[in-house]
Amino acid sequence: MEPLPEELLKLICDNLQPSGYTHLRQHDNALLATLRNLSLSSKALRRIVQPIMLHTLNFEKRPWSQVRSVLRLISRQPHLAHFVRKVIVANWESYEPSKNEQTSSMSGMDVRVIRGLIKELPLPQSLRRDLSAGINAGSKDAEFTTLLCFCTKLENINAQLPGPLNNKLVKQCLSEAAESAGANSNFISFRRIQNVQLDGFPEVELSDITEVLCLPALTTFDCYLLNHHRIKDLSTLCSSIKTLRLAFPVLREQSLEQLLCMCPNVTNLELEWRFGFVSLVEDYGRWGDVLRKHGARLERLCFEVAEANMPNRQDLLPFGIMGDLSSLVRLKWLDVPFDSLCNSELPITEHLVLQNLLPLSLETLLVSSFETRNTRSTTRDYLNTQLNKLIHDTRFMALKRICLDDVPKLKIRSQGTDWKLSRDINGWAELNKHE
Repeated sequence: MEPLPEELLKLICDNLQPSGYTHLRQHDNALLATLRNLSLSSKALRRIVQPIMLHTLNFEKRPWSQVRSVLRLISRQPHLAHFVRKVIVANWESYEPSKNEQTSSMSGMDVRVIRGLIKELPLPQSLRRDLSAGINAGSKDAEFTTLLCFCTKLENINAQLPGPLNNKLVKQCLSEAAESAGANSNFISFRRIQNVQLDGFPEVELSDITEVLCLPALTTFDCYLLNHHRIKDLSTLCSSIKTLRLAFPVLREQSLEQLLCMCPNVTNLELEWRFGFVSLVEDYGRWGDVLRKHGARLERLCFEVAEANMPNRQDLLPFGIMGDLSSLVRLKWLDVPFDSLCNSELPITEHLVLQNLLPLSLETLLVSSFETRNTRSTTRDYLNTQLNKLIHDTRFMALKRICLDDVPKLKIRSQGTDWKLSRDINGWAELNKHE
């Protein structure tokens, strides 16, 4: 029987790649065991399987001895580090030594080999010396930092803080990566990282992660519970981030403004606000002021208020409206709460005209409605009035879709237009333009 073509073998093995999700750990372990067995069957399969096995290093809910095992493996076969594309690491509490964990340091031979590889890294001598001393002392900071330095093609990091990612040695290497990119030096570690996702408890302090934000290739940054308590001048820093997702941020508008100044290339801004945390801003108007000042490049803007329909939450909702966003001339997608457009305390006749608040570049408008702040009659009257005007406004040639969540029955006069109203089983109403 003729052997299968290598392309077909690679396709089969690609389907065995572990997901990298911690909640699927048992399933991933089975896949890794299968891949490991395949790698032992022939050199051809080993060449195919190794990049798949090492694509994602998930150290979450694992003993620290696994980090050392991977570091030991890569020190013996340095080419394996080039296969690593993603690293997942938990906070320090997850790595407290257990009774059954092997806590002894690596063997003397392993330490000598790793220190020899560190000497070849194009880093400042003082940083190489600190890494070597840390490896010799069994420092977790040094071990994790060295592992990241060896993985020169790393693209994604998912980390919980405080943890291994924000130790002093990693921060020094991140700063070196940003500086070396500008100077075009030989230090290529960290310079391919495009996506970073951080999760902190009780929160992530902005001033502690500026080195991460300044990574030269970083395009997407996700952060859970971002805060900015400490006063730090960020005006000299510049980030290449294009997609910024903040879940439950505890920022005031001054801090959000600093962050957007630091990230002038952001085109996709997604903010999720949840009760039980300090508000992003005290009212929609101040939030709108920040966007008008720093959102000229935005193409997608999403602002979600989670748990808004919970009882007794009315007083915790923001107040006011965002106001005129028509200056965001590149905006194509807008997802906002109904209360940011309509002040339910005012008569319908006194509201600002919706089409005067939106940019002509808009293609999709999504509006979520919450009964905690406005009555269904107010919602219905506002949307009937404003949407009828909007779909008949010939200036909005780019607008193709309007999606409305939890709204009463609407009376949209679509005659003479290309718009059609429909409603799905979940209560969403959609207006779609048919060419």
